[in-house]
Amino acid sequence: MGRMQRILESYRNEILGKNPRNFAMLAEGPLDQIRQLQGQIDEYIARIEATGSPATN
Repeated sequence: MGRMQRILESYRNEILGKNPRNFAMLAEGPLDQIRQLQGQIDEYIARIEATGSPATN
């Protein structure tokens, strides 16, 4: 997740000011990845809170 955030930061610094449309297109992939990972983290935390112990797969 940190890596995706660093990629977005790089895009923001290098591309956003010059070409917002390209930034939006390039940022879409990392943003989707971050959302997916955050969803997985949220689900894991919810399972832990519901059971009182870490979930196993």
